[in-house]
Amino acid sequence: MASRARIIDQDLGWRKIKRALERSRDATVVTVGVHEDAASRKDGDGISGVVLAAVHEFGRRDGSIPERSFIRSTIDDNARKYSALTKNMLLRIMRSGMTSHHALGLLGARVVADIKRRIQQGIAPDIQEATKQRKGSSKPLIDTAQLLRSITHVVRRRGT
Repeated sequence: MASRARIIDQDLGWRKIKRALERSRDATVVTVGVHEDAASRKDGDGISGVVLAAVHEFGRRDGSIPERSFIRSTIDDNARKYSALTKNMLLRIMRSGMTSHHALGLLGARVVADIKRRIQQGIAPDIQEATKQRKGSSKPLIDTAQLLRSITHVVRRRGT
């Protein structure tokens, strides 16, 4: 009679990954930009942070204010870096028990810092000479720093 081979089921981490994926059904998400709470903050002209951000991100239809994308362009230019950071955070969640909320908070903070740095370095196109005179500065998107202060990240459960 032939002997039966003994099969050993060795878990190499699949169960832990499976549990993490099951927990992600109540997924936590991070958003970066100018959030609704900035709508209550108004500049000297009575413009909310959300409206100000949208006007500069997309420009005005009449062309009086050109598009100076600071959110989309930053994310596009750093997509590989954010992808690598996300993979690193996923490994830390699986290996060390870091929470997804904490990991997404770190990712959001990184993106916010990159967006603010991009604004501070200057975004094309240049501003008109009359605007430079009025502001006393030649940097687009920086006047009262309202926009810079309004850029945040929010970590929340999906659907809330």
